[in-house]
Amino acid sequence: MKPTALFAVVPQLFLLAFRLARCCNALLSKTDAHPMKAFRSFISIVGIVVCICGCATSGTDRVVQIGLNTYKMAGVGKSTDLAGSAVKARLYQQAAEFCRSKGGQMIPLNSTAQDSKPGQYASAEIRFKCVPASR
Repeated sequence: MKPTALFAVVPQLFLLAFRLARCCNALLSKTDAHPMKAFRSFISIVGIVVCICGCATSGTDRVVQIGLNTYKMAGVGKSTDLAGSAVKARLYQQAAEFCRSKGGQMIPLNSTAQDSKPGQYASAEIRFKCVPASR
């Protein structure tokens, strides 16, 4: 998930947490419960939202330099990506764009991919070199 997309989602998640807390408060007030319980439920819901946001940003595709003109990228697929090869293809496109931005050409070195499983998204890792573009 891109950072700009995350900033669009976070306010909606907090609005959802606020609405859930109001519902919890309404339920607790009907049972004459202590107001602190409503506050605790609100804090719990906010904590869950923060954890979800943290999970959403853990799969960012970032370039890491591991040697002279040698780089590594890793990424986690979207919920619709079942095959690791789809994630790998997206990473290679991003790597080529990264090398073009540096005025070079991307040369793949090696890669690994893992298909999605229950409870785990598809993922991939690539290693590549950026060499000066041939004219």
